[in-house]
Amino acid sequence: GLTAAAAPQPARSPATTPPASARSGGTVADAESSASLSVRRALALPQAQAEVDCLSLRWRLLRVFVQTSDDVPLDLSALRSCCTERLRLARRSAGEAGVWRGLFCVEAQVRGMDGSELEDFDAEELLPYCSGGSASWVSQAAVFAPRGELSPPHRQMAPLSFANGVIWWWAVAAGAPCSESLLQQEARAAVEACRLRPPAMKPTFCVDDLSQEEVARAEEALMAAGTPEGWFFNGTAYVDTDGHELRHHPELPVRLQALVVQHNAEAEAWNAAVAGLSRLSMFAAASATV
Repeated sequence: GLTAAAAPQPARSPATTPPASARSGGTVADAESSASLSVRRALALPQAQAEVDCLSLRWRLLRVFVQTSDDVPLDLSALRSCCTERLRLARRSAGEAGVWRGLFCVEAQVRGMDGSELEDFDAEELLPYCSGGSASWVSQAAVFAPRGELSPPHRQMAPLSFANGVIWWWAVAAGAPCSESLLQQEARAAVEACRLRPPAMKPTFCVDDLSQEEVARAEEALMAAGTPEGWFFNGTAYVDTDGHELRHHPELPVRLQALVVQHNAEAEAWNAAVAGLSRLSMFAAASATV
């Protein structure tokens, strides 16, 4: 599962230093970016410790670590979007940003996959792949800053050196009210929302649900195969030996019904595989957090 912990001082991790372009004067958010930049530079360069000592009188650096389990994969695409959106939100006014005000960096080392990739599996492949456990998931390291995603460090520092998870960093003005328990709660909820979930079920069809493109392709295939015995095409309609006319190929209804049967068989096989996924502990845990 997930656990959250807060600590007033970070581990040294030079690879997470925000870019120099984060320095731009004016707003409180810019001041926070400048402060966090200086702190991170000091963490990377011991000779800059005096800069941290000065900044510590005006800013508090807060860390929330949300630990993740190898047995509960994350949707990596959802995590990227979540971190990017929270960092964007952090630069808005205090009323809009809420608890995310002052967030300036997110470090992640997690296991999972892009949730959309599950849609590419065939029904018979889906359950065996996900049942493979942690061996099926990609290990992903990433660092997110207000200006975009940064290169992750070649060697992680604690706690990511011994545990997977997501670290959220805030620079909070000294003396400003700040509930660390609320930061933990929101960070944990954000990570939980990024857990990998089973793909959507597929609906079953009737003939009326087929798209115009599917109907057109079916009729083109029938036309290429020729007219059935007892019929001829006069250029505008199909005519039988009794003079009855049909606008569409005489065998089109049978062909469309066959398409529906094929689609529904595939949808039912897919839905059975998705139902099987939902019973796996990793997806059951994800559903329980919603």
